[in-house]
Amino acid sequence: MEHHGTHHPGASPACPACLGLGVRLDASLSTARALRCDCVGPCSVCEDGGWVARGPNVVACTCHTLAERMVLYDEAGLPAASVGPALERWELTPLVERATAWLTGWRPEPGSRGLVISDPAPGRGERLLGALVAELVFGLGARVRCVDLRVPDAIWPQATEYRVLALIGLGEHEDSRALKRGLSEHESSDGSLLVATRLEPTWERTGATASLGEVLDPSSAVTVLESCLTAVAERHRAP
Repeated sequence: MEHHGTHHPGASPACPACLGLGVRLDASLSTARALRCDCVGPCSVCEDGGWVARGPNVVACTCHTLAERMVLYDEAGLPAASVGPALERWELTPLVERATAWLTGWRPEPGSRGLVISDPAPGRGERLLGALVAELVFGLGARVRCVDLRVPDAIWPQATEYRVLALIGLGEHEDSRALKRGLSEHESSDGSLLVATRLEPTWERTGATASLGEVLDPSSAVTVLESCLTAVAERHRAP
């Protein structure tokens, strides 16, 4: 999937590192950062001024918009381990196909449905989540906040800080009390929930499963995650 409207005009369309976007993702620190790709030259549209005339108006150049979205990406707090290939480089498995369909239908509007990525392979689900986060930010300008549930005392964002809340590592040593507190905050938001887990959650209320990327509305998201917590408790229950 291409990042429509956000390519840096000075980027090389043939660049294998950024695929012509003008941004490369750096995973050398604890959280991912967006850096200007080495292929980027001067902006051919605004001559690096950041603004262009469009009729009687002056509007932001795409290079300026891209710089703003690089800041959004840095603010998302995506764990460095979740950085993986761009979505268009993934093999089109049923999971990737459903995740792509979810992304295509997502809108920055209240009530937009979320997605559970359920994949037992270590790291694969969270890297797919990372690819979706990049598309949401650079392609749509969405405000995303990530919470790594494997980190003790993970900081939960306020509901007003995001359009998409991404939860990573569900079922891997998370503090259930902190998770419930965070979810109660999310229930009061208009944001979507994006979850990567190695579990295959089910929820009795609807009888559905969240395997292979179940799309869920905000009202059922918390129920799904509470079911995941139950699965974790069952898995670690002493015989």
